[in-house]
Amino acid sequence: MSDTTTTTQTTHLHSMDSKIDGTPKVNTKSFKVDYAFDETCGNEVVYEKTAGRLIDLVLGGGIGSLFAYGQTGSGKTYTMTAMQNLLAADLFKVASEYSPSLSGGAVAETTEAAPDDCAVPQQQRGHHPFEFRVCFFEIFGNQARDLLSIPSPNEIHILEDVFGKVQLKGITHHLIHTPQDFTNLINIASTQRKTEGTSKNDRSSRSHAVCQIRVKNTAIPEMEDGILNLLDLAGSESSADSRWHNRERVLESVGINKSLATLKECIRSRAVAAASSSSSSLNHNNNLRDKKRTEHIHIPYRSSKLTMLLKDAFELSSLRMCKTIVIAALNPSILDTAQSLNTLRYIAPLKVSVSEARGGSTQSSVVDPDDPAQWTNAQLQAYIIEIQSSNTGPFKAKIDPRMLCPFESGKQLFRITEGEFISRCCKSSGVSGRQAKEFYVQLWKLVVDARSRRRQI
Repeated sequence: MSDTTTTTQTTHLHSMDSKIDGTPKVNTKSFKVDYAFDETCGNEVVYEKTAGRLIDLVLGGGIGSLFAYGQTGSGKTYTMTAMQNLLAADLFKVASEYSPSLSGGAVAETTEAAPDDCAVPQQQRGHHPFEFRVCFFEIFGNQARDLLSIPSPNEIHILEDVFGKVQLKGITHHLIHTPQDFTNLINIASTQRKTEGTSKNDRSSRSHAVCQIRVKNTAIPEMEDGILNLLDLAGSESSADSRWHNRERVLESVGINKSLATLKECIRSRAVAAASSSSSSLNHNNNLRDKKRTEHIHIPYRSSKLTMLLKDAFELSSLRMCKTIVIAALNPSILDTAQSLNTLRYIAPLKVSVSEARGGSTQSSVVDPDDPAQWTNAQLQAYIIEIQSSNTGPFKAKIDPRMLCPFESGKQLFRITEGEFISRCCKSSGVSGRQAKEFYVQLWKLVVDARSRRRQI
């Protein structure tokens, strides 16, 4: 017998067992999470704490990824479909509210002059400068199919080009103008996804379904497109679940579990790297154990097509702001105790604290004078003035540091989105979007170089 209870940040798994003398006992295992939702929480509550928090990041040119993970039949597809439908209703609303603060009066002026290749009236686009393009596809093993291809899914290829960018060859991106457009695509994709009957689920998803939303800000063409990845992962299966499978189902299960293991390793390693970089530089007196925890972090994103798709989110040298959220779906049934425990053990290591990343060290550390992320507001403003007056910068424009970072420290400045950074720079007289983007890249390269040096200590 088993049961699952939750508190705000803890999930407890209770299972009935017996001592060696036959006396019954209850085993309880607890797992720390950011949020735990019980049966009283609706999809709207889950959305508010997960997918809803990624919209601002994506509108600002960042990369947001939301995963639904769990055993087959635990409700992943139900939850992710709800997230997609709630997002369809919320995306355009947030975009309309977001644009006035993004670049002030420049938004309306630039948007009006921007070419509209789809001839969509500004009032139909909701008075915002964003274009939303959506694609749906599924990944099983090293194969992928476009779920919006009619009448049957076409094969697509996930490839890395000579510039290191991941391309989806053969995919179709659909421009959406209204929430209903998005909902219609969701319905089409769901009917074409690969499912098979198993001992646990009559319609078990045998592939990873990906909904990718690309957001282009026509007011700031120099800005990278924001990307939101919504991934409904194939259900994990134990050997007991797959013992009645035929050969084809067994091979599918092996491929699914392998790709899920690679995904876990990538998310965990990236979280460790981010946590160790957000802490101060390591002191030269730190012991070897602390150093080994932060040096030579390898993220094997090329080991599967699923993780290669998310290269920008996993690569340590990426200049993009990224956020990853994992939803773990549990089936609190006596028959699924072992699988529920495996699910919780899968997601527990993904939550990494700074102290964990540094091996639990609490020793004092020194500030890296060459890392802008560790500078004070005075140091940031002094650098901006110096780099522009020394003629060693990438441009001759004069960015007013009071516009870019009126009060922020380095750590605070590098938490704003690319779109917000460029917008602030463009408020300085004579600064173009291209010049602002060049300065953004220059600053971020200093941060990435500093992180790389720390990992090599």
